[in-house]
Order: sequence, then C-alpha cells, then structure tokens
Amino acid sequence: MQDRPSNKTSVAKDRSWFGDDYVSLNSAINSMTGTLIEVIGIGTVDLPTKASPNRNGPRSHGTLRLRNVLHAPSIICNIIGSPVLDDYHVVTLVSGTSSGSIHRLSDSRRIAYFMPAPQAARFFQVRLSGPPVGPKVGPPPFDPSTKYLLRVEWPDSERKKHDNAQLLLLDKDIDEGPLRANENAWVKKHYGDEFKFLQAHG
Repeated sequence: MQDRPSNKTSVAKDRSWFGDDYVSLNSAINSMTGTLIEVIGIGTVDLPTKASPNRNGPRSHGTLRLRNVLHAPSIICNIIGSPVLDDYHVVTLVSGTSSGSIHRLSDSRRIAYFMPAPQAARFFQVRLSGPPVGPKVGPPPFDPSTKYLLRVEWPDSERKKHDNAQLLLLDKDIDEGPLRANENAWVKKHYGDEFKFLQAHG
C-alpha cells in the first residue's frame, strides 16, 4: 500500500484485501485531478506486514489494521490515508534498509516498515509479509517516466450517505435484535427468563 499523509481516507483496489465486515457501498471519491472514482464497498483491511528489515521468524511479522477502507477497483494503487494516525504513529526516516516505520499507539510496538526507496521516489510503500504469511503481490503499477500525484478525498456528502445507512442498520439491529442488558435484567427480575415473559405476553 502507498502512503501520503494528505489523503483523508484509505483505499484498496482488490476485494481480497477486505475482511468479513465488508459491505457494499455506492459512493465515489475525488482524485487530485477532480475525477470521481467509483467506490463499491467499505470495510476493514488487515495487512500482513514485516515489522523490521533486520528480523526473521514469527516475531518479524505484524498486522496493520485499517478501518473504513474504501473499495475502489479502478484506482491506480492502494492508498493508506491519514485515518491511520488514529491508531498508529508513523515515522518517516530514510536509511539504507527502510524509509520509516509504523508503530501501534497502544503499546508502541513496531508493526510495519516502509521499503527503502531511491531518492527520486515520491511514495512510501509498506513492506508486506511474503508468502506463506502474506499474499503474493505484483510489482508497483508506476511507470518510472511518469509523474504521479496521489491524493483522494471522500467528500462529506458521500461520507454522510454511508453514515446514515450505518445508523439505519444500527437502529434495525436494536429494534429486531436480542434484548439489551438492562432489558434482560428487567425480564429476569420480573419473569425469570425471556421464555416466561413471552408466554405471558405472547
């Protein structure tokens, strides 16, 4: 995945990156050129990462969890946006073995590093774990003779559509789902259990 701090959302090209919480979404993001890019889903992405260029074995791997990642199949590459800073500390420091690292805010553990890049490189690339821990991925999609400017924004109007849909789903779950803790306590106190309550009130 590529990283630019100015991006206000994270985006993935391929459905296979997403976890079980993936939901379809009819939306769009703005590119730097003003072109709208279609978004067809949203969910959590868990990236299997190498934590350090100098370590091997099971402890050399980490997982970079990105929430509310947009699925945009036509985007040129995956993008890690600024929401990553809600859960992680990102350090950019170019050396011979890396271009920086990503640390969990909760415990300061390094969970990923950026691959070393030549001076002319304009993007940071997270070093993924290779097979069998991580997926097999192809080469970066960039043409060395072309200049790229990667920036995407999810307009507030599009974001609100998603937020409103989530609230409706949440309301539906509350209305149709199991009893909440305080409701369960009341039923238990007055009827013993939910079955006896339903017998009394059909």
